[in-house]
Amino acid sequence: AEGEATKAAKARKRAGLSGGLPAGHKWVETSSKAGVVFAYDRQLELGYRELHLTGKELRKLLGRIVHAPPAERPEVQAELDDLINWSNIANDESDFGASLRLGADLFN
Repeated sequence: AEGEATKAAKARKRAGLSGGLPAGHKWVETSSKAGVVFAYDRQLELGYRELHLTGKELRKLLGRIVHAPPAERPEVQAELDDLINWSNIANDESDFGASLRLGADLFN
């Protein structure tokens, strides 16, 4: 089995970051495979947190919203509203990378 470090190195290489990241930064892959880079403090674990929906799960949710009958759309869209709310909470707590990733995933 391929180790996590090797997977991360290959992902950075695909993103053109094979020389490594600047000190104090982190890279996470987005649904487009391009990824985003942001400031991250490893000691304080400050700058990024995982959101409960990313990538394929987020795309499925968006598809359900688009295809939902108008009467059911607010109920389905409530899950996206919850995700955006968690992203705003992450911003308030200086975990800006979560919103950057969400924005990149929504844009793609």
